[in-house]
Amino acid sequence: MLAAFSGAALLFGVEPLFVKMALPAFGGAPAVWNVAFAFFTLMLLAGYLYAHALARLPLRRQLAIHGIALLAAAIVLPPRAGPSVPLPASVPPPLALFVLLFVRIGLPFFVLSATAPLVQSWYASGSRNRDPYWLYAASNAGSILALLAYPFLVEPFTGLALQSRIWTAIYAAFAVLTIVCGLVARTGVTLPSGGTPGLSARTPLPNALRVRVAWVALAAVPTMLMLGLTSVLTSEVASVPFVWTLPLTLYLLAYVAAFSRFPWQRLLPFAPYAVLPVVVLWTVHETLTAIAYLTLSALAFLLLALGVVGRLAESRPPAEHLTGFYLWIALGGALGSAFAALVAPLAFAGIAEYPLAIVLSALLVPTREHQAFRSPRLWLAEAGVALGLGATTGLLTHYAQLAQRSPSASVLLWVSLAAGTCAAFFRRPIRFGLCIAALLLYGLLLPDPGGFVVARERNFFGTKRVILDLSGRYRVLISGGTYHGIQAVDPAKATEPLAYYTRSGPLGDVFAAAAARFAGRNVAVVGLGIGAAGCFASPGQAWSFYEIDPAVVQLARDPRLFTALRSCVPGARIVVGDARLSLQQESPRSYALIVLDAYDSDQIPVHLLTREALAAYLAQLAPDGVLAFHISNRHFDLAPVLAGVAADAGLIALERDDETLSVRELQSGKMASSWVVMTRRGAMPAGLTTDARWHDLTRADVPLWTDDYSSLARIVR
Repeated sequence: MLAAFSGAALLFGVEPLFVKMALPAFGGAPAVWNVAFAFFTLMLLAGYLYAHALARLPLRRQLAIHGIALLAAAIVLPPRAGPSVPLPASVPPPLALFVLLFVRIGLPFFVLSATAPLVQSWYASGSRNRDPYWLYAASNAGSILALLAYPFLVEPFTGLALQSRIWTAIYAAFAVLTIVCGLVARTGVTLPSGGTPGLSARTPLPNALRVRVAWVALAAVPTMLMLGLTSVLTSEVASVPFVWTLPLTLYLLAYVAAFSRFPWQRLLPFAPYAVLPVVVLWTVHETLTAIAYLTLSALAFLLLALGVVGRLAESRPPAEHLTGFYLWIALGGALGSAFAALVAPLAFAGIAEYPLAIVLSALLVPTREHQAFRSPRLWLAEAGVALGLGATTGLLTHYAQLAQRSPSASVLLWVSLAAGTCAAFFRRPIRFGLCIAALLLYGLLLPDPGGFVVARERNFFGTKRVILDLSGRYRVLISGGTYHGIQAVDPAKATEPLAYYTRSGPLGDVFAAAAARFAGRNVAVVGLGIGAAGCFASPGQAWSFYEIDPAVVQLARDPRLFTALRSCVPGARIVVGDARLSLQQESPRSYALIVLDAYDSDQIPVHLLTREALAAYLAQLAPDGVLAFHISNRHFDLAPVLAGVAADAGLIALERDDETLSVRELQSGKMASSWVVMTRRGAMPAGLTTDARWHDLTRADVPLWTDDYSSLARIVR
């Protein structure tokens, strides 16, 4: 048990550790975790295939081969995400990430992934009466412990270098323990005809092909659901271990419960009351507070995953088919993760894989009416009921919109009534799943609550959409769920900076206070948005924008959508790539002002806020230059982080929170924002030091953020 537990803990402990190391090289993009997880599931499949083949050999040969593999994997340890195989800049980010993962951590992950099936096969080798599946629950418990410990006990108190060394030391102890387990399993065991005892004589599976396809499907759907939820959370909150580990922990918890004696079936009747509210919110494009939405989504995910994984656990075969069973599960997980992480971003403009996985999960949740799958007439009848319900809901909603002229309230009312009808179908999986599908499909017909969508983009760096607001006066760029720029449709007002960049806001204060100092000099902006900051430009200035997402550049340059770049800074230089890496590779440009406004949805990438990042900015900043950080955030208080790095560098720092806005300001396109300004001593613009709205940024009790150490858990609002 200890070997299975520790192997799984190492396996899942290295995932957030290494991905956090690799995150800066990919701009902190939300997709980094999902793509990395797809790689991990493929390596898990390879490890299970290796274990499946190894289990057919005599135990002595198994130990020799696996011992060599454990030793060979140590060659690339400790884990580090330093320079990998040089790749052309044109290589897609997912492929570059796959290469980095394969070179730096692929072999240890492959060897560790074989632990669970190997140890269980050794355990079962002593007697056919031993049930090894409880060890699967034990290994998943080790995984859960590692995932929970990382964001709350490991990341907040240790740096990446120390984490890597500790992980390597535990790996060495685990390698010894694994060999000892194999030797213990071999003691006193006589091989009848070669191969692992207790696994040599195999009873064929009835309906083998059908059973294996079912295993693959039942493993793939929860994986899709987990990564779909992860995509939603990383887009709305942040792409960090603090967020990554929650869905994965719940996913593993479902496996632990299903493969143990826990009476998980008793929880399933509560599933509709968690799942259907999530479906309603998704259908009508409504949101809750972050904590409420997170709690509801997590509960719905856990109950759905528990139902699907429970069916998988109930179908597990006798011990002689154990390694094959895990191999098919791994194949399902690999297919589900590949679809969610690699195919979905290319196939869908939004995060459609999440509602799709909800529907598939609802179809697979076990009930007593599994026979419904076998009756074509009953299938057609239930499909007709569900689709008819969706059509009726659509007609009623359309009528209510026309009659009441209150779209949000009427849509929510009728969709909620339809969802209540869906709840009555829970005991009929086809009807329940198709009822949910009808509601979600109807949601595609509803307008975006912010306005009318005129453009959509999705790539490795997240989802983007451009909307025309309901008043018809503004076009808005939205990344994930966060506004990234607003421009007036009226050509006479199109060059007026709006949203977080208004002339009455903090950034306007900076340009007003140092207008003479900035005249005719270089200005840099990290994070393009729609280019609104460029509307502060004055004649003679040279502007440079640093933007990692080519889709944002494309949208900002499209004159049918936004004209700020063309009208305000037509000669601006746009550098595509991670801003920090790009700045470090350039010769000093002596910028008079560097505006730091890089966001992935609602979060600034962590690697842009460290001591080393600040040093890179200062290397490009003129002696009298100004750094302006936009730090607005719904979930994390970034001011203490900047206070720490500013104090460490000996800089002066001021902060202004511009969050109390009048109705008139909101209607004019202004948005609440928080900004921090830093300069070297004696260089702070006088207009800011005398403005009572700007106050000193004082050091808080938050450890200094460096490339080696950072933790969002300490700055949650």
